[in-house]
Amino acid sequence: MKNVKFNLSKILTYINDKIDGQIKVELLFDDSSIAFRMGGVMYFCDHEKFREVLEVNEFQYNNSDIEDSDVELLAKHIINQLFASSGIKCYPEVKTLLSDLNQN
Repeated sequence: MKNVKFNLSKILTYINDKIDGQIKVELLFDDSSIAFRMGGVMYFCDHEKFREVLEVNEFQYNNSDIEDSDVELLAKHIINQLFASSGIKCYPEVKTLLSDLNQN
């Protein structure tokens, strides 16, 4: 799983298609981190976080490129995180990582 390539453009497109007409999500990134911004809400992640999300949701993949179903899962995870501050989980079937839960 080391050499998995994540197509950030495809993930972003899927996110914006799913939230359909609401505030558009923007992608910000540098060499080590990735952020998705929706208005004043940001979700920070990285390639390791993506791998963990796929693993906790028990996705199987056999090649170095992420399949469409994996892009869909990652996009749904990001949408859940962006709406979490509002108390909304748009996709309850997507498991949340412990590291993404609000620790108050």
